[in-house]
Amino acid sequence: MPLITSPTRISKTSKTLIDNIFCNQFTNEIISGNLTVGISDHMPQFALIPSSIEKMKLSPSKVKMRKYKQIDTAKLNDDINNVNWSMPEEVNIDQYSENFLHTFNEILNIHAPETEVTISKNDTRRKAKPWISKEIIKLIKSKDKTYKKFISEKKTSTKNQLFEKYKQQKNDITKYIRNSKKEYYNNYFSKNAGNIKKIWKGVNQIINKHTNMDSGPVSIEIDTDGNVTTLTKPNEIANAFNSHYSTVADKILNQRKYQGNKSFHHYLKNPNSKTFMIKPTTTQEIEDIISNIDTNKSTGPNSIPNSLLHTIKKSISTPLSIMFNKSFSKGQCPKMLKLTKIIPIYKKDSRLKVSNYRPISLLSNINKILEKLMFNRLYKFLENNKCIYDLQFDQKYSTNHALMSMTQQIKDTIEKGNLAVGVFVDFKKAFDTVNHL
Repeated sequence: MPLITSPTRISKTSKTLIDNIFCNQFTNEIISGNLTVGISDHMPQFALIPSSIEKMKLSPSKVKMRKYKQIDTAKLNDDINNVNWSMPEEVNIDQYSENFLHTFNEILNIHAPETEVTISKNDTRRKAKPWISKEIIKLIKSKDKTYKKFISEKKTSTKNQLFEKYKQQKNDITKYIRNSKKEYYNNYFSKNAGNIKKIWKGVNQIINKHTNMDSGPVSIEIDTDGNVTTLTKPNEIANAFNSHYSTVADKILNQRKYQGNKSFHHYLKNPNSKTFMIKPTTTQEIEDIISNIDTNKSTGPNSIPNSLLHTIKKSISTPLSIMFNKSFSKGQCPKMLKLTKIIPIYKKDSRLKVSNYRPISLLSNINKILEKLMFNRLYKFLENNKCIYDLQFDQKYSTNHALMSMTQQIKDTIEKGNLAVGVFVDFKKAFDTVNHL
């Protein structure tokens, strides 16, 4: 049955019903009609069809936020410096790390308390198209009023005048939007001229290309012994991904035909005789690492916002140095720093299979500082003791140098009249299948 019974296209000389919505149910509870919005010369249609499914109460999204820009950084640094961050011998690394984060959050709540902010649909729209100014919105509303008057007007001469006015307003708005959008992107690319990531983000916005991170999966299929179940609840989908990522390595290892019966000692013919010793860190080293953290990077759980971390690096480096040195001396990583936010990113093929998504891990930025400290010490030891190949991890070389070196070896071999043979091996889930215990 057709649900639209009034004209959907009205011009100066005609009225036609050429757009419709059809439904196999027809009850008095269905509400339908046309929207008098001048998006095009065809009015959009709508239909409200009652559902037997229990309706969800829709409400504007609410998020908790801190107003970091309003922080008095001098007072914040003073409060951090006034805390006794010393670590008693009987306190373990996990207790200290939890106390550190709890104390810091208490101080932060004084200077930038969490407030609940309501995000309306209009806020979301403005964020999606920031070049649509308030002035343009006023012009759009004025155009829509003219269109409504045109639809309801009976007098032919007045109707013609309203139609011409509506056309002129529509053309003016199109011109204003184009100019505003052009000015917005000119400023955007000028501001981010040195940031290739931001540049490509702007290009993708212009060509309306959606990235794989735009939205997560809304449904997933799980095959249990031939029985396929479709999951649609967010917690069920999250558990399915967690189960897949935590067991995929064991499943791959169980499929191996060769189990291996040799110790790693068999492959280390000339092991290095030097002992790797971890040198304690200093507040200055931590401050230098924080200075190199990109403020635009995302952070995971138990983090301090990167921009704020830069502001308080001198005061926060003291408790961090105590915690990291304790971690070095005990050979333990704080448990709270191991907590990770996993984002599944679609790769290819069916979006209903968890195996077609690759995981992106967001770790605490405090953990990244600890990782960088350990990396600096380990890399220096390997470099000083000639444990790594020059083109392997040397910061002075890139993958291009390795390719050029290999290409030259092939050329030299062929020129000598010999055969050049290459064996390339790609390990499936190489990092995940390594024993990390």
